[in-house]
Amino acid sequence: MKPSRMVLFSLLALAHLGCPRQDPFVPPDLFYHFATYTVGKNPTAVVTADLNEDGMTDLITTNISSNSLSVLFGNGDGTFKEPMQIDLSKDPRALTLDDFNGDGHLDMAVACSGSDQVAILYGLPQGQFGIGQRYAVHRTPVSIASGDLNGDRKPDLAVALRNDKIAVLLGNGDGTFRNASASIAGPPLQWAVSATFFDYDRDGWLDLYVTQYVDVNVAKPPLCYAKSSAHDYCGPDAFAPLPDRLFHNNGDGTFADVSQPSGIQSAKWAGLGVVASDLNNDGWVDLYVANDGDPNFLWINQKNGTFKDEALWAGCAVNRMGMPEASMGVDAGDFDGDGDDDLVMTHLMDETNTFYTNLGNGLFTDRTIQIGLTTTTGRYTGFGGKWMDYDNDGWLDLLIVNGAVRTLPDAARQGDRYPLRQPKQLLRGHEGQRLVDVSAQAGPALTVPEVSRGAAFGDVDNDGDTDVLVLNSNGLARLFLNQVGTRHHWIGVRVVGAKGQRDMLGARVEVVREGKPSLWRRVQTDGSYASASDARVLVGLGAEAAVKAVRVHWPDGQIESWAEVAIDRYTMLRQGTGK
Repeated sequence: MKPSRMVLFSLLALAHLGCPRQDPFVPPDLFYHFATYTVGKNPTAVVTADLNEDGMTDLITTNISSNSLSVLFGNGDGTFKEPMQIDLSKDPRALTLDDFNGDGHLDMAVACSGSDQVAILYGLPQGQFGIGQRYAVHRTPVSIASGDLNGDRKPDLAVALRNDKIAVLLGNGDGTFRNASASIAGPPLQWAVSATFFDYDRDGWLDLYVTQYVDVNVAKPPLCYAKSSAHDYCGPDAFAPLPDRLFHNNGDGTFADVSQPSGIQSAKWAGLGVVASDLNNDGWVDLYVANDGDPNFLWINQKNGTFKDEALWAGCAVNRMGMPEASMGVDAGDFDGDGDDDLVMTHLMDETNTFYTNLGNGLFTDRTIQIGLTTTTGRYTGFGGKWMDYDNDGWLDLLIVNGAVRTLPDAARQGDRYPLRQPKQLLRGHEGQRLVDVSAQAGPALTVPEVSRGAAFGDVDNDGDTDVLVLNSNGLARLFLNQVGTRHHWIGVRVVGAKGQRDMLGARVEVVREGKPSLWRRVQTDGSYASASDARVLVGLGAEAAVKAVRVHWPDGQIESWAEVAIDRYTMLRQGTGK
């Protein structure tokens, strides 16, 4: 491999303690930077945005043990100023950003699980915030998202409640909200893990699919043991699986539970990951669900409001040996460059991660051995994993974050107090034919053993390459800044609807090149494991300094084209403005 194709990532860590400092060992090259920033105790979520409107990306963390938020203003070079602390209600666990009062500044809505509240903070000039109202929600809010749910062009809030329903707060446009949760039908959610928004019926409204895991009686959990006879974590086979859920957007800020009539509850396994993509190329969005230790689902959209699981017939329910696997993280992307989305998923150690190539007609074949995943990933337990073009050469690569779920005997014998730690992996795509492990060339930060779970992907510093935020169990949140992608040309687009600023999830972006096949990417925030990524589409072009056109294949079946889209910068493509 040529040195110019090697990747070097820089790493920032968000820690519980300590001032900004350098790692104790000497960096092996000039591109490596390892800094630690003080935030509040036990940070649980990290969000990026330009809060002080200086054109540079900032960070916000929720700190549940200190009942606070930490705001770190960016310097524009991947480093950050000393955090500003904001005291808040008890146990702030998650947050979302939007302009709730229409004054042009980003506001915050924070899910405070310890006080059963949603707290509103109003954005002020220069990155300051004012205290807004508090809204009571029943039973421990753990996640929150914003968007126009009822079509009035005012941002609303959807709040996930632990072992309960989803609360909906409809925005009035002035920074206040009204509760619309009573109109959400269906029984309570239980152990929900991953979710995806998608428009399955082409009515222009985003519907919601939620995976559910297993039914656990926390008052009387089962006892499970490792091979050494020591007490250990229980696997999913110790519990009964839960059915997944599908919620139809009614277009007025309410959702109807259509899990039963849609056919989604015709089967149930322990669901962990989900992606929404048109996997049989008929123009309608389908679903692929990664089930833990059970056959995976391929829910094919029947175009009438129902779905049919065709995974076994299509060749992607089990591996090539006919065995189901752990299936934690999952993603869909055009790895081989033939215009349709291929599937990849992460598994337990000794299973290897799995790659299914799409044959273009809704059929798949397991090519894990052929692309090299068997020899590179079998010794680790993978969780978050996602396609990304880290070097912007036009071919998709794969980054996987690892961490065991059962005690590693060698680590335990060596006295490791947390004997589950494993390194992360970067696999470079070689012209859609093989994945080559380049972790050793990616910088020493990537190979630090940790118990990694979630991984979110996006261009944090807006320099035209994909960065990665990794969340670790009982450890630091790591932000990996890509140092190599800008060596090649790229094109970036944000694809939005005709009204407002909604990202058109499920739209397919086709970059038309002169004398070469088109490059295909999907507008998505789903994939990986229990994470949401940047909805903007970033396409590497290698040495090419121009493209013929950019086409958007909209979720409703329409196709539009733009002939003049700038290279090496981001452009917004709005539905109805192309040809």
